[in-house]
Amino acid sequence: LLYKMKVLNATNFIVVDDEGKVRGIVTESDFLKIVSRPSLPSGIGGAHSADLFFRASEVVRDIMTEDPITVREDDSLEEVTTTMRKFKISHVPVVDKTEKVLGIISTKDVLTVLRLLG
Repeated sequence: LLYKMKVLNATNFIVVDDEGKVRGIVTESDFLKIVSRPSLPSGIGGAHSADLFFRASEVVRDIMTEDPITVREDDSLEEVTTTMRKFKISHVPVVDKTEKVLGIISTKDVLTVLRLLG
């Protein structure tokens, strides 16, 4: 997944079920949480290579944020930004009325729109 993020120049992935409904989100922050976990039981700093290899083999469901906050396709820009500020998130999946994923909005997207409206 980290490789896909690099190749696609993506900072996150939305995890969906077979019906296309949001089940989770994986962001760069989720990867940082894995790397920042204590790696040696003795408390000695530094990462143990075998431990990092084990972490790299973790599956998406082990690192994703489950049931992320979402916004609706007909929410206003103000509602979206309020939601992002309230929950301190930088990416929010956009869903339709059946909860199927349509896309994702980032703070960068919001700033771009505000600059264009400017």
